[in-house]
Amino acid sequence: MTNLSGEMSDKLDAAELGIEITKDDARTRIYGMPYGEWKEKFQAPATPEPVAALEARRAKK
Repeated sequence: MTNLSGEMSDKLDAAELGIEITKDDARTRIYGMPYGEWKEKFQAPATPEPVAALEARRAKK
């Protein structure tokens, strides 16, 4: 998703809201399972077009 939108500009900081949670715990709550497990089950490999677009953007920086 960030690949399509560039960098996220409005990041929500849990600490600013008084919430103490690790990144891994947040991902588990969001995905309903550990993130690595979710990626294995549901995330398809990137096709050549998005990979090329990402590499082109990185080369411009």
